[in-house]
Amino acid sequence: MAPSLAEALRLPYLGVVSGVSVSEGGRKVVVVKEFSGGFRGEYELPVPAVLGVQAAEKPPRYVPVAKVRSAARTGKIEIAEVPVPFKLTVLEVGRMYKPKLAGRAEMLEGSVQDIAERLADLLVERGII
Repeated sequence: MAPSLAEALRLPYLGVVSGVSVSEGGRKVVVVKEFSGGFRGEYELPVPAVLGVQAAEKPPRYVPVAKVRSAARTGKIEIAEVPVPFKLTVLEVGRMYKPKLAGRAEMLEGSVQDIAERLADLLVERGII
């Protein structure tokens, strides 16, 4: 099995993260990881680190379809006029420019190992790690 990017770069990794805060002058992060059953764990990681951030702290709640259908049958739509609370302003475009080409995207090809190595080299070249 091919190594992940975090393994290839030797960076610490933590997934299912629901909270992050910076400590010690930006040298470490305190990360809250969620486990099944509503349990949470707090970890301290050095920076840089790879974090798999969870999109929401709580799972979305959905209304049962039967209640939506019931409300659609009994509900009525009322139309009310609402005054515009502000004066609309029209802006005139003085001139426009085509964007300047700064560079091209580099498509990374090859095996997972080759791509991970090239990506790590790019991150080092650009001073990210």
